[in-house]
Amino acid sequence: MKPSALVAAALLLLGGAVATADTKAPRKLYKWTDDKGVVHYTETLPAEVAGRERTELDTRGRVRGRREAALTDEQRRQADAATAQRVLDDKAADEARRRDKALLNTYTSEAEIDKLRDRALVSPAQAIDNVQLRLAAAKRREADTRAKADALRGQGKAVPGVLVEDLNEQGRDIDRLAADLVARQQEMKHVQEKYELEKRRWRELRAAAPTAPTAPAASSGQAAPATRRP
Repeated sequence: MKPSALVAAALLLLGGAVATADTKAPRKLYKWTDDKGVVHYTETLPAEVAGRERTELDTRGRVRGRREAALTDEQRRQADAATAQRVLDDKAADEARRRDKALLNTYTSEAEIDKLRDRALVSPAQAIDNVQLRLAAAKRREADTRAKADALRGQGKAVPGVLVEDLNEQGRDIDRLAADLVARQQEMKHVQEKYELEKRRWRELRAAAPTAPTAPAASSGQAAPATRRP
């Protein structure tokens, strides 16, 4: 039997029931689907389907209201996660628009970006030079101490503990300075990449920006035509 025929039959049965019931009783019919996909039309809802999707009809088959199926815990967690992600995406989009606007308002040419980049590179370049000098000096000290220890061993003498400790400390100092040098070089690389990205983005924004139409320039040596009065 087609759904429309089922609705008509259910309404007919309901109409007969209503005729014998109290005239003040609410006239409702619920349409719901069980676990097997079978559609039912009943005056009351079984307890086991209270949380499912259902439709409320009047005695003429008109929809009075709908109720969506209750979300499971997992569906609720997924919905909350999706909402939180949308909030993060909106914030990221707003921040990107703010950065683009600031970029266009800060620079008028790529040369200005290069100039600011060069100024930003001065400090890390000086730090690299300083660390390189200290590292070279530490390596010289370590080489002198090691030469003394080798000389003593060549003479068949024991290397004093203080000399061994100096070698260990100088080795640790060299390791610290070498790590510091790598960090400074990485900092300099980040500065270069930052301004390269800004220049690339500035170029893209300028290319996408609409250009204002320019008025045709008057030819030199020719006066503008006088306005003719009626």
